[in-house]
Amino acid sequence: MASWIYNGRLVNSGELPLSPHNRAFHYGDGFFETIRIADRKPLWLNDHLDRMSRSFAFLQLTPPFPMEGDRLSKLIAEVAEANGVLAGGRLRVTFFREAEGYYTPLTDKCSYLMQCQPTEYNHYHLNTRGLHVALYNQNLKPAIPLSSLKTLNSLMYVLAGIYARNQGCDDALIMNDYTNIIESTNSNLFLVKGNTIVTPGLDEGCVAGVMRGNLLKVIENHTEYSLRRGNVRVGELEEADEVFLSNTIRGIQWVVGFRQKRYYNKVSGHLLSLLNHHMVQREEF
Repeated sequence: MASWIYNGRLVNSGELPLSPHNRAFHYGDGFFETIRIADRKPLWLNDHLDRMSRSFAFLQLTPPFPMEGDRLSKLIAEVAEANGVLAGGRLRVTFFREAEGYYTPLTDKCSYLMQCQPTEYNHYHLNTRGLHVALYNQNLKPAIPLSSLKTLNSLMYVLAGIYARNQGCDDALIMNDYTNIIESTNSNLFLVKGNTIVTPGLDEGCVAGVMRGNLLKVIENHTEYSLRRGNVRVGELEEADEVFLSNTIRGIQWVVGFRQKRYYNKVSGHLLSLLNHHMVQREEF
């Protein structure tokens, strides 16, 4: 039986208390954070704490516990052990406003639910089969500050995922309201063209990914590639030498195909090796 941590208490599915006034259910009033575990320890924890703090402030939620590493590490260790995570794992913590009211809440107090499950690999592992991606343009994501957060309103990503499935693809690329490509359903986007690596800027409306931030440091400090943050047009995908996606759970996934275009994975494989090296050494970039 799976176990969760709900407001600091380890519970099983039969004990999980959720209010009928739950604002996550009614309004998507909250956000979530996904954290990768390796060697039974959370990765990039300070980066996640920083993003959580920014999300609490932006959404005007009161944190349910102090945003410091020791407290979060203890909670993660408890729920990981309860779910048999002995090496690599995937953890999700969902924060939601615990208040009655309609669109306007009566308080800003926050509850949270933490869940964890093992991953197939302890460290990051490059996908052996490249991804095929589709272009989702039926709905456009607004390029506004709210778009950089991992809120509980994920319908854009759900619909894009359904679109990719119906197209026989592994993932879908999402566009902003300027029709620039900004990310996929669950990852940040990178292109390689010659000696330059390109990724959409945060002002384009993509999620401020923890893995994205660490990859930018790797590229700038440990490779000879130049880096450009900016807008990405459809034509650039068709001209790129490589395309890869990044998120904190999988690290890097290389894309093999977009429409008729085919890509390789030399750069993405090298960057993943660098990530694993620093992860094992627990080095700061």
